Amino acid sequence: MGLFETIPYERVKNDGHIEIREYDSFVLASTKTSPTPKQDSGFNNVFNYISGNNSENKKISMTTPVVTYEQDN
Repeated sequence: MGLFETIPYERVKNDGHIEIREYDSFVLASTKTSPTPKQDSGFNNVFNYISGNNSENKKISMTTPVVTYEQDN
C-alpha cells in the first residue's frame, strides 16, 4: 500500500516520461490566490478546507495527485 491515498485510475499509455491516465469522476477542491512575497501556492487554503474549515465542518480525504499551476490574469 502506498504512502498516500490515490484516486483510482486506469493507465492508458506510457510514452517515455509521460503516463496517460483515465480517471472516473471525482470532486476537486481548488483556490485562487494573488502572488505574495512568500509565493503562497494556495495549498494552505485547500488544506484548511479539506481539514474541516468548510460550511459543513466536514473533513475530506486528501488524495493524490495534487496539482498546482500558475495562470495569467
